[in-house]
Amino acid sequence: MDVLRLDHYNIIASEEELEKVKAFYKALFNLTEGFRPRLPGEGAWLYAGEQAVLHLSVVDASNPDTPSNPSLAHVAFHCRGLSSLKEKLDTRGLSYQSFTIEDLDMVQIFFKDPVGILVEANFIGEQIEP
Repeated sequence: MDVLRLDHYNIIASEEELEKVKAFYKALFNLTEGFRPRLPGEGAWLYAGEQAVLHLSVVDASNPDTPSNPSLAHVAFHCRGLSSLKEKLDTRGLSYQSFTIEDLDMVQIFFKDPVGILVEANFIGEQIEP
């Protein structure tokens, strides 16, 4: 068995948080909401092109097996357009940290989404402008 690529990741959120989380990822990464099959519970699938990369699920508080908070450490995106993302984060007043990994010619930007999940955006071959 081989892993070929990351397929998607899932974030659980309260019904009230769902719209905030959707708007956050759509605005920062230009993801689009698309087809979601009939599944139990409410939610949404966000797409990068033809691939549903983010599945959002509304937490079912009545189910004792459903975690009440996300247990995802972080999610990483390979990106292009470092200055564009920084502008979007600054415009929204979101705090972030940036790191340069010289060995990989990569800049990493870390920030949190509306439910507290750490997001890592990686930019290869781009530099932070002074």
